[in-house]
Amino acid sequence: MRLGIIGLGAVGGTIYKVLRMYHEDVRGYDVKHELSKNTLEEVLECEATFLCVPTAMGKDGRLDTSAIISNLNTLVEKGYHGLLVVKSTLPVGFFKNLPNYDLDIVFNPEFLHASTAIQDFINPPFVIASGKSAHKLMDILYWIPKEKFYIVNHETAILAKLVMNAFAATKISFVNEIEKICDRHGVNPITIMQFLRMEGRCAEPYSHPRKGPFGGTCLPKDLMELITANPDTTLLRAVHSVNEETKKRYS
Repeated sequence: MRLGIIGLGAVGGTIYKVLRMYHEDVRGYDVKHELSKNTLEEVLECEATFLCVPTAMGKDGRLDTSAIISNLNTLVEKGYHGLLVVKSTLPVGFFKNLPNYDLDIVFNPEFLHASTAIQDFINPPFVIASGKSAHKLMDILYWIPKEKFYIVNHETAILAKLVMNAFAATKISFVNEIEKICDRHGVNPITIMQFLRMEGRCAEPYSHPRKGPFGGTCLPKDLMELITANPDTTLLRAVHSVNEETKKRYS
């Protein structure tokens, strides 16, 4: 099977490297020519293509899907009829408002950590996919046990990614609030959080004080997508507020 990747940034670049370990014909294209391995036309000859373009936060607080829509239009114009696996983080309700493209689209959110991206893709704790052809991912990612695949509807797949990052952001803001309280009372917050981890109420990731506010390319925009799409949320707005206050403390 010929496999293609459109967008060779952090996610797409990782997928390209891993797929080449398990498949003979893997092609990659990026609008940044220095990243491209093939032409777009060569990628569109593939039976399945992974779309890995960025969805940054727009001015309205929602995820900007203009790069996705642009690529979907291009694929339709060029008559692509293979499987299209969208890896980009999507906003709430994306598929409900999507025109009826003549494309076989599967949404497969990615859960990669920057420091362990390749291993995360090779051996994920689970694989979430949505779309009528979602089962075809099992043949592409054949080395992953089938019991790790979860076929869900589009909205479930979208929220799974957003909620995962929102929870990480919530933990970080919680730790930063505890840090502030501990400092006020002359207590070491590292010791306090260590007790929580030992007792089992708090898992290891994102639970260490003195790390400062959360940032990066994923947590802020995914948190804001949920907040903007759900104006009545209270806790997530507080998470954002705590993070903004923490930025000031650490500046």
